[in-house]
Amino acid sequence: RGLVGLASCTSAFVCGMQNGKLQFYGGSEPSPDLSENLRTALIEAIDRWKPLVINQEAVDEQGKARIVRSTLVHPIPGAQGRDALLFRRDDSPMVVGTDELEIIAVYANLARLLLDRRELSRRDLAGRLGFDAVIQLLRGADRPVAFDDDPGFFLRQIGEILPESSLAVTFVRNSAGVLQAKAGFRTNIDELEDIDIHPGEGSIGEAGVTGQPQFVCGRREAQNALELYEPSVKSAFQRQFGERGIPSFIAACPLVDAEHVRAVATLFLFNVSDTDAPSWTKLLTLASGLYSFRLTVSSLQSLSRTASAATSDRNDLLPIVNKLNNHLSAVIGTAELAGQRVDIAGDLRSQLKSIIDEAQRAASVARSAVAAGFSRSDIPPAAVDTDFIRDAVESVLAKARISGNLYMAGGRPREITCSFDSAAPLLFSSENVRSLFEAVLDRFATYTADDDVISLVSYRNDKFVFLDLCRHRKNFPPVERVMHFGEYQTAEQAFRNRPADVYLRQISESPCWYAVDTAAPSPAFLSFKFPIRDGGSRSSISGARTAIRILAIDDQPVILDLISAMCQSLGYQIVTAGSGEEGTRLASQGHFDIVLTDLAMPDISGLEVARRIRKIQPDIPIILVTGWEATLDKAQLGAAGVTDVLYKPFRIEQLTDLVQAAAVKRS
Repeated sequence: RGLVGLASCTSAFVCGMQNGKLQFYGGSEPSPDLSENLRTALIEAIDRWKPLVINQEAVDEQGKARIVRSTLVHPIPGAQGRDALLFRRDDSPMVVGTDELEIIAVYANLARLLLDRRELSRRDLAGRLGFDAVIQLLRGADRPVAFDDDPGFFLRQIGEILPESSLAVTFVRNSAGVLQAKAGFRTNIDELEDIDIHPGEGSIGEAGVTGQPQFVCGRREAQNALELYEPSVKSAFQRQFGERGIPSFIAACPLVDAEHVRAVATLFLFNVSDTDAPSWTKLLTLASGLYSFRLTVSSLQSLSRTASAATSDRNDLLPIVNKLNNHLSAVIGTAELAGQRVDIAGDLRSQLKSIIDEAQRAASVARSAVAAGFSRSDIPPAAVDTDFIRDAVESVLAKARISGNLYMAGGRPREITCSFDSAAPLLFSSENVRSLFEAVLDRFATYTADDDVISLVSYRNDKFVFLDLCRHRKNFPPVERVMHFGEYQTAEQAFRNRPADVYLRQISESPCWYAVDTAAPSPAFLSFKFPIRDGGSRSSISGARTAIRILAIDDQPVILDLISAMCQSLGYQIVTAGSGEEGTRLASQGHFDIVLTDLAMPDISGLEVARRIRKIQPDIPIILVTGWEATLDKAQLGAAGVTDVLYKPFRIEQLTDLVQAAAVKRS
């Protein structure tokens, strides 16, 4: 509206080309109704990418030609698509001089900034809504999901984040492997019920066979993809598309229950650009994977209730858990890698962290479900935990939770908030840390006023993990990290100076440090400093990262992709092998500093891989990657030459700590 009058124009608009069509983003008045000839002329003018004037003529009653409307098209600079400013003037031609063109060029640059901000805001909003919907698919993973009773649940859950013109269909797989439409989103499901999609037919049939998501991006590619279906199937889809024409994005997402593809959720999106397609690919992969995880957990719960302690029953269950662990590793790792990007908003980072946290809680649910079916002697030893602080705090708070952030502590309800950023292997067992925290929280809560909030914060540096407890008014920020100003004493010294802090007795003989607020009779903060096992300094090998060459061996592509992405993000060189035999061959042909190998592979086991590689390179560190269910004998690991074990699902910090520790030993 502010540009009206520039170059004597009577109206001004911002427009552009989207998917081959002219779109108006905004203007000084409502978007104009354009004749087909003018629309074609504008498209051609925008495509020429230089300032042009289009005059529309008419003949008056005297038969004389006159200008009824004149339009100046001025391109908006930028790499994204074709956008332009339009200036319109009625009843006379638009005459623009050099000075005015220079002024308009300045406004065109400002328009680009506005369009970029608009696009970032749109994507940020879509991202928040998308991740909210995805996380909801994982929450409540401890509650059974009855797929047969509600095959349309997945589509309803993600339907709110799909563009307005989108369509979606859930094709359920029958006993013969044929996929049939059973639920839809913005579709006439009655028109699709009679079609059959056979195994391997098109991207939908391929997803039903492989269990891997299939994506088609671009209208030309979508047209070619539709040609792969039987004529009756293709015609049924085209009737659903109607005037929207060919979609610009097709997603075939398998919904997997344990080892079996139950259905393929198929989505047709009509206005997805090339730049948006990768985001939709990642989001829908994550969504279908998390829902598949919920289905798998339900199967595990059912199996654990009926399984006996017999070896055969366990052997039937273990492949399912292994696959579940692979999937969870991919979910956690992908979310962590995305969270490291510098081009995403802070709130989106927190959403990604929520996905990681929810996935880890879901992993705990799955483990409990399996363990419930076995006697105590059958439960495998717990994995070497690398985040004792989080586990200790969450296990204590779980028992004390009333609702939301309200917990029973110190004999009264308290509001407690938590923040964790501390993954590292400690010199303490998780049970010792849990016992300490339980006593500390109970005592610290007695200092806290009824309207105060208790904040629990955990963080780390190269050598230590810190746990801070502080109390503060609800609308005030917590105390800054105590590591920056606290006066730490050894736990033994602190206990001698403060015998009333009886919880210090538990750690008085341990390598641990303690800081406390001494400015007031009732401390406003406490802080514990725990040493990291093996001293795993992140900076100690940072200069040598580029020289580290890693061989990763796993028969699951999703795990190889995850490990590759993680190692590359850390600056390591990575070579992958899809089988034990291939990995052994690669180890014999070139030099590697570290080997990561899966335990359970179809050709030879990870232990045999370790034995063979140890003969080739006697001093190389070998890290065995395995699911939680594996029962590992230390003597057997030592005999095979395994130096460390990484349990799935794992976080990027766990992989980093093990690789860095191995690199230090190697150097």
